[in-house]
Amino acid sequence: MCGVWGMIAGQAVQGIMQYKQIKQETNAKVAMYRQQEQAAEQNAKISELRQDQIADKYANDQRKLDDRMRLMAGQTAAQAGASNMTLTGSPLDILISSYGTYQDDSSQLLQNQRNDERSELFNQYNYENQAAGYKASAENAKVQGKLAGIATLLSTASSMYGIKHEYAGAKKPASGTDYTFDYKPALLRWSRYANAPQGLYSSNP
Repeated sequence: MCGVWGMIAGQAVQGIMQYKQIKQETNAKVAMYRQQEQAAEQNAKISELRQDQIADKYANDQRKLDDRMRLMAGQTAAQAGASNMTLTGSPLDILISSYGTYQDDSSQLLQNQRNDERSELFNQYNYENQAAGYKASAENAKVQGKLAGIATLLSTASSMYGIKHEYAGAKKPASGTDYTFDYKPALLRWSRYANAPQGLYSSNP
């Protein structure tokens, strides 16, 4: 019987070790996915901040462009006034040409700003989707690990139950059974000496 309980105990220890291993592997997977989720969320926040930085950068570039245009217009007007000229002819042509260049540069800045912001917005969406995917993977790993742990415990319990019922009653004699045999009384009942007197000089053994 000690051997049976030893086998049951060994099965229990093996099941517990497998359960702990599954739990450790599950925790490692969940931690990995959580770390990736946090990294993706951080990248998404960085992309959101970059969009604000992009807007500030192009707004600053636009201000510089406006300042140059005002400076150009002021210089042209001052030169025309100093020369007793009106803003016609060459001064006006210069001013119109400068304003045209200003408009082109301003439009290009706006287009570049929109492209950069759109690109960074797509990066933000991608990082947010990655974070959601890693979060789902972590939850799935937790569920799969839990199911695997339960399956291991059930399998261990089933094995222990099988060992007990397979070996616990093996080679056990039925209770109350007497296997001793008193051959003399049994044989004498069927021999010719059954009714003969017994004694030292009797023919009955």
